[in-house]
Amino acid sequence: MNRFVRRVRRAGPILRTVAVATWCTVFGGMTLLSSAVALDAQRQWLPAPVEVAAWEDVEGTLLGARPMQIERSPRGGLVVTDWGDYSIREVSASGELVWKFGRRGSGPGEFLIFLDLQFDEDGSLRVLDPRNRRITVVGSAGKLLATVPVPGGDVAALLPPSFDPGRFAVVPHTNKRDTLWRSFSATGVRRRTVLMPAQTAFDHDLVGAGGAAEIPGGGAVVYFRWSSQMIILAADGSVGVLADGVEAIPFPEVVAVEASGPGWTAAGFKVDPKAVRATLGATATASRIYVLYFGSTSHAGRVVDTYSTQDGEYLGSYLFPRSPVRRRVALSERSRRCSADDALGGAGALGSGWWRHRPFGLAAVMAR
Repeated sequence: MNRFVRRVRRAGPILRTVAVATWCTVFGGMTLLSSAVALDAQRQWLPAPVEVAAWEDVEGTLLGARPMQIERSPRGGLVVTDWGDYSIREVSASGELVWKFGRRGSGPGEFLIFLDLQFDEDGSLRVLDPRNRRITVVGSAGKLLATVPVPGGDVAALLPPSFDPGRFAVVPHTNKRDTLWRSFSATGVRRRTVLMPAQTAFDHDLVGAGGAAEIPGGGAVVYFRWSSQMIILAADGSVGVLADGVEAIPFPEVVAVEASGPGWTAAGFKVDPKAVRATLGATATASRIYVLYFGSTSHAGRVVDTYSTQDGEYLGSYLFPRSPVRRRVALSERSRRCSADDALGGAGALGSGWWRHRPFGLAAVMAR
């Protein structure tokens, strides 16, 4: 069964602004015909990426049984997580397996879920596993270096180590109305806390769910599942720029829910069922932020909007022939073939209740 990892680059400037019109483009030999709707009128469509390299994985040794996340390695290749056997693989720039690490479980070097990946200053890989309430540090040679407890276990994403050198900077899963990010030591002692900017206001932690992506060279972008808003952080972790997406979606409300049965009752909250999902994932280069967007258009889940890392200015959008997230499901369950647009959905941990937002492969695929 053939499988591929393809690397592509951006191709040229903006072609034109699309309003309510029918247009077509060619992506990987496939002609895409699409009718834009009113909400896409403000988007400027960029030409499709151009393939520059491809790796073939015939035996499944590079991608594994269920590859779900792709992250660029500082050594020039890729790191891939495999949800089939709960392992992590590093693949060299020439497409060769460098090392394989991990298995399912709760012991040292074992995982129950891969929620986020982050390389630190010395090239070691940090792996966030919230079900085990810890971060596992894997060395550049694929050996276990450390197991770090996460205070409270409520972490949604990892942030660049430069925000608090020698410690672990994270975006919390809860209490996000107050805390944008915090850090803790290798022994779990909390250190630095940066507050959520007042301009980013939402009424419940549920609608504040999201993630973060590192900006190479310093900084990060924090994004939200239920809103188009983004927070661009400076190299020291301070709040730099507050930006909104080209297709603006405000934070939704939550609604109360109740359930009952023989001898019991329960009450809680959920995101308003009428709410529209916004950001599915994001990644960045030194100059551009790439946002895999859902939104309300006919292109939902197939649009990658780009923004400047300096001021959040909109720089144009890519439209893919099919949803990268859906292709990730196809990759995992049927075809087991990873192509350029598959990799865009790199962190789509679909099923099992964990809907992660960061398309790790996007940077590897589009920004070389």
